[in-house]
Amino acid sequence: ERRLLGRRLGDDPAADRRDICWFDPRDPAYDALTATGLMEQLRAQHPQLDAARWQRHVDGLLLTPHQAKPLYALSTGSRRKAALAIALSAGCPLTLLDEPAAGLDAPSARYLARALAESVRAPQRAVLLVCSFGLDDLPLTGTLTLPGAAPG
Repeated sequence: ERRLLGRRLGDDPAADRRDICWFDPRDPAYDALTATGLMEQLRAQHPQLDAARWQRHVDGLLLTPHQAKPLYALSTGSRRKAALAIALSAGCPLTLLDEPAAGLDAPSARYLARALAESVRAPQRAVLLVCSFGLDDLPLTGTLTLPGAAPG
C-alpha cells in the first residue's frame, strides 16, 4: 500500500496533486509560458510554492536572463532549469525528478547538487530521483541500482 503523510495515495487525487511535485517541462502545454508564468500556473496546484525561494533558485541556476522568455524559445537545459526552480521551491512532501542534471551547464549542476542536499534536510520531505550521472555526491538515504545498470 502506497501512503504519503499517512494518507493512502489515490484516495484524494487533489491532495495527491498538491503534495507530489512532478511535471514534464517538455510538455507543449507550457510552451507559451515564461518561467515566471510556469511558476505562477503551478503555484495554483502547489499553494505552498514559495516565490522568493523560486527566485533564489532561478538566480542560482543562472536562469535569470531567460526567465521572461517563453519556454518554447529556451534551450532544453534552460527549460529544465525552469522546472527545477519550481520543483525545489514547491515545498511538496514528495518531489519526483527524472535525470535532473541532464542538459545543465557545470555551474548549474553544482548549484542543483547543493540545493537538493539542502532540500532533503527539510522535515517531512522526500525527493525521489532517477539519476545516472552528475549528482554522485548527494547525501542519499538509499539507492537502487537497476539490473544491467552500471553501479554509480
